[in-house]
Amino acid sequence: MDNPNTEATIERSPVGLRLGAQALAAEIAEAVFKDEQPEAGGCDIGAGMFGPNFSALIRKIATEYLARPAAEATLNILSRKESRFRVPSIDSPHRKFWEHLKAGGRVWRDDRINGVKEWLDLERLGGDANEINRYGHKDLSLTGPEIDVTLPLYDSDGYEHHFVTRSTREIVTKRSGLFCVWDARTGSCLRSGAEGCYLGNTPLSDEEMERRKQEGARILTEIRAAADT
Repeated sequence: MDNPNTEATIERSPVGLRLGAQALAAEIAEAVFKDEQPEAGGCDIGAGMFGPNFSALIRKIATEYLARPAAEATLNILSRKESRFRVPSIDSPHRKFWEHLKAGGRVWRDDRINGVKEWLDLERLGGDANEINRYGHKDLSLTGPEIDVTLPLYDSDGYEHHFVTRSTREIVTKRSGLFCVWDARTGSCLRSGAEGCYLGNTPLSDEEMERRKQEGARILTEIRAAADT
């Protein structure tokens, strides 16, 4: 029996693919609706502010909908895009940052000349770890700044959190009546299913907010188009 996740089966099953897209669109719409409710913080995906339900759905898509054959096929297609930069050599100061990004990690950028402080990951770099070569290696770090709980706290989706308490290992915050627990050293969220969320003192840059706003608008357009088919 053919694996329904293979490209060949998908090409032979346009009806099944269309129904799958409609089901996925319905799940996305439901997640967006839940995030817009007051108890979820009133998130606005149209403004690029992704909420917990939408973020959880994206992780579900990555882990459940994209089975290995389809995921590998997708990665193969993406890898065909020619990179503007070469892979850093073993002796390059960018090499450790490149390897960290390829492993799914984040790199902290503190560009004091241009006044930019931000986290860089594969999504931020358009899926191309070679893009790390664009930045001066002296502005990059694997650890990032220590979280200062006396300053405003933001999660990686751009929402501000209120500090509750901390220990040597954990930081507890509160947002819209919900408590969140974070690793005090790395800033990563310790809630199951939210491993890709982080806490820090740096809000999203105007550039990143605009990128997310455009991405949110694109997703909503695709949802409406799928619902009309």
